[in-house]
Amino acid sequence: AAAVSARVASRLDADLLVEVVSIADAQRLRRNASVDAYLAATPSIERAIIERLGPGRATHVPIAAAGSAPPEAPETETCLAIGVLDAAVNPAATRAFLAALAAVDGDGAARVFLELRGRGQHRAWRAVRDCGLLDRVTCIRDASPLRSLVIDCDLIVLPGTRHGVRSILLEAMQHRRAVLAAAIEGLDMLVGGETSMLVEDDWEAPLDRLLGDAGLRSRLGNAASSLVCSQYGSATQVQALAALLERL
Repeated sequence: AAAVSARVASRLDADLLVEVVSIADAQRLRRNASVDAYLAATPSIERAIIERLGPGRATHVPIAAAGSAPPEAPETETCLAIGVLDAAVNPAATRAFLAALAAVDGDGAARVFLELRGRGQHRAWRAVRDCGLLDRVTCIRDASPLRSLVIDCDLIVLPGTRHGVRSILLEAMQHRRAVLAAAIEGLDMLVGGETSMLVEDDWEAPLDRLLGDAGLRSRLGNAASSLVCSQYGSATQVQALAALLERL
């Protein structure tokens, strides 16, 4: 796709801008690529691009969350739905999360919606089976067309460490959803203890705390919504892109 875009841009005498949404993508960029500017989804991704390619090649242009934040809603005592994004990225991490869920939520109160896409999806599904959660987990191929389902979940989980920035995550945060995630380099909006709860090795303790503490889920969700609205809104995105186009 990048090669085709470069050929089209050269024939049209147009600038070629490439969006970069993860640290992994930034580390794969080629120094001699015919790209006028890389659009980094977060400041840390911008820094990673500069470290690899040198200054002047990257600009922070955030991915925007569509819409606006809803009014604050009353706290829901029971966590009824958990959305797990990109569960196949790191099947081993997904297995660790599912094992923790089976251990701390024995009564099966929470329903899990597991996004499976990519080469690791069969291993992730086997983890569901091995953890005895087949009756509680619904597997979905791609969460993007099911935005309303994900946004309505009480808790969003990112189990792997190589996730990229996605608008569906930003929209869930904008809608005051608490996030439980591994420490993911490049996802600057996930601030441990402020806008999310970050996991190091043990999933059980933080998951148990989030499932049992509606106030904590509410505090994290409200902080996440404030951050996304201020730093990842459409106005911020348009302003950054317009400033870049003026410089080119």
